[in-house]
Amino acid sequence: MGNPTEPRRIRLADYFIEQRLGASREAAIDLYARIYSGELRAFYTPPPPAPVDLDWKMRLLRHGLNDPPPTPMPAEIPALDRPKIKTEIGKAARGMDADMALLDSLVLEIPIAIPASNEPEAREVVVDNAEAVATAEEVFAYIAGIAAHPAYTAKFQGDLTTPGLRIPFTADGDTFAAVASTGRRVIWLHTYGERMPDAGQGRPEGAPRVSADARPTVPKDGAIPPHAALPEELRYDAEKQRLHLGSDGYIDHVLPAVWAYEVDGKQVITQWFSYRKRDRSKPQMGDKRPPSPLQAIQPDHWLAEYTTDLLDLLNVLTLLVELEPEQASLLDKVCNGPLVSEAELQAEGALGAPPAGIVVEDSNEKVQQGLF
Repeated sequence: MGNPTEPRRIRLADYFIEQRLGASREAAIDLYARIYSGELRAFYTPPPPAPVDLDWKMRLLRHGLNDPPPTPMPAEIPALDRPKIKTEIGKAARGMDADMALLDSLVLEIPIAIPASNEPEAREVVVDNAEAVATAEEVFAYIAGIAAHPAYTAKFQGDLTTPGLRIPFTADGDTFAAVASTGRRVIWLHTYGERMPDAGQGRPEGAPRVSADARPTVPKDGAIPPHAALPEELRYDAEKQRLHLGSDGYIDHVLPAVWAYEVDGKQVITQWFSYRKRDRSKPQMGDKRPPSPLQAIQPDHWLAEYTTDLLDLLNVLTLLVELEPEQASLLDKVCNGPLVSEAELQAEGALGAPPAGIVVEDSNEKVQQGLF
């Protein structure tokens, strides 16, 4: 048997079979992304040299020439050192068509002494009480479900003054599954339907859309004429739930919460418009270098694709707003139920050593010790 502390090596095709990754496009993309970033190492063995032609060898002997030395067998080389292979790995990491025959032939090196990532060990602790097995993707979805909404920010406002997320991990398997399911929808929305699609769960591929009766729409009278000048003003009529673009264009069925939606303290819709209006200059602050003249290069009229982009954004924000009450309810359920403590995760080696200077407080044990 090999040394248990040495990295394990396995053909990539065999690893996919062993880990049952063939049925999960997202898991495959994640694996290729980790190889492409260098987190995991993969190797390529060039094909052996062609055998020496026997007639040529006999001619050498007849002329008294020494037999040429045997050609050494090619050694393994890191896959990322070959531009062609690196390109194919990059394609696979982005979910694009790639040369799978070439990628399947690579040898994957898996560290034994170091976990492949923090998530798998952590999630074994999280769902241990339910005797279930969660993937790293499910842990990521859980984090999105529990933290990507205003109620999370409001609940942990004091803790969030120190950089770093504090994630309460439930020790209940059913609750974990419910949060992860909601988180998949959050990720699907945030990526405009490119990640975690599942038509059977209401997450079809493509730009998400609100139900027809509540969908943000451009009425006939609200369409911006082709080649109209870029608008300079964006305003919102809360009574009519109407978003006005300049003097002529408008979109109906825009909820007040959608208009006010913020990320990192910035209003999303106004931020989006600031990069598409006529005057895109920003006020200069301090002694910063003046803006480049290249910033003045922009379309001289409103593009049809701007309207499409804005409708896509409004649909996503509307669906995120609709999801917030469910996320808030799940957060309360998690925080009021059994939690996996930081001490348990540390004991399992799932978190590694605490960062220098970080002290775990004894107060608020029920909540604080359930965060990491």
